Amino acid sequence: VDKATLNPFGGEIVKDSNGELTGELVETATALVSKYIPGPTPEEALFAIEWAVRKCAEFGITSVQDASGGMQMLSILKEMDEREALTLNVSAHIMWRAPKFDNSSIMEVENLLSNRKNFISDHVNPNNIKMWIDGSPTPPYFTQADFDDDSQTPEWDRILFTQQEINDSVLRFDKMDMKVKMHVAGAGAANAALNAIQNARMKRAESNTKHELAHTNLIKEADIERARELNVVAEMSPAVWHLYGRTLGNPPHDAWEFKKIMDAGILMTIGTDWAVTDDPNLFPALEGMLKHGDNSIDLESAVGALTTNGALAVGRERDFGKIEVGKLATFIILDRNIFEIDSSHISETKVISTIFEGRTVYHSK
Repeated sequence: VDKATLNPFGGEIVKDSNGELTGELVETATALVSKYIPGPTPEEALFAIEWAVRKCAEFGITSVQDASGGMQMLSILKEMDEREALTLNVSAHIMWRAPKFDNSSIMEVENLLSNRKNFISDHVNPNNIKMWIDGSPTPPYFTQADFDDDSQTPEWDRILFTQQEINDSVLRFDKMDMKVKMHVAGAGAANAALNAIQNARMKRAESNTKHELAHTNLIKEADIERARELNVVAEMSPAVWHLYGRTLGNPPHDAWEFKKIMDAGILMTIGTDWAVTDDPNLFPALEGMLKHGDNSIDLESAVGALTTNGALAVGRERDFGKIEVGKLATFIILDRNIFEIDSSHISETKVISTIFEGRTVYHSK
C-alpha cells in the first residue's frame, strides 16, 4: 500500500494534507492488510470461544446471535455442544461478502452455505446470514450511509452494494428460509435494507422469516412504520447508548429511538455488539434505556426486549425467554431486585448465578 494505491470501493486509505499516508485504513480498505494476517490456529480459536462462553455466563447471557460465523467457528461450536461444553444458545450468522471481517473466498462461503445443516446441534443454529450494508456513525470518520431528504434516496456512495444486489441477496436467502441480519448504521442503509425485505415479501408472501436490522441506530420516521408492516426485527445494538448519548452521526441525529420503535409495535431486541464494548455486560445499557429523554421506555419493556423478545427473534419462544411451566430451566439470579431499587443503581447489578437448562454454569464468588 503506497500513495498510488487507489481507494477500494467502500473504503479509504487516509492521507494527510501533504498527501502522505497516515497509516489509517477505513472500512473496506482494512482488507488490504487483514487478508495477510494469519488467522487463529484451531487451538487459539477453541480457547477464545470457550473463554467467551464463560464470560457470557458471568454476565447472565444464555442466548446470543453471533454475526461472524465461519467454518472454523461453526466447527468448534458443534464440537463443544457434542461434549456438553456449550452453555449458550447460538444463532450463528454466516458472513456474506464481508472482506473487512472475513477472508473466505466466494466459493468457500457458498460451500459453507450448502453444508450449513451439518453444523446444526441442540444449541447451534447456523441458518442465518449477516450482511454489512454501510459503515459506522461514530467519530472520527462517520462512514454511515444517511438518507438524503432532498433527493429522497440513500447515500449510495456509502453503501457497499447496489439496491439490486441487496434485493437479490435477501430474496435468495429468504427462499432458502434463512434469516438475514443486515448491518445498517445510517438511515439510508436502513432504507435500502427495508427496500430489499419489502421486495422479498412481495415476491414471497408465504414467507414468515423475521429478517433483522442490526443496530437500528438511525432510521427515518416513515421507515419505522414500514418495518412494522414488514415484520422486521429491530435489534438495538451496540449497547453503548449510555456512553454516546442521544445522537449519532455528523451532523448529529437522534439515535436509538426506543419508544418510537416500541410504540410502533416492532419487535425490538438488545445486543451487546461485543467486542465493540469491553465486555458483554448489559446492565448499564438497561439503565440507559430508561434515561433516553423522549425515547425512554419503562423497565418492564426494557427487560422484555432483553428476554422475551430475544427468544421470539430467534424462534425459540417455546423454550426460553420467560420463567414458566413448560420452558427450559434457563434463568439468572441477581444481587438485587431491579424493580424495587432506584433506577440509577441498575447499572451496578451483578449476576450471582447463571442456570442453563437446569445446570449452574456460573456462580459468583
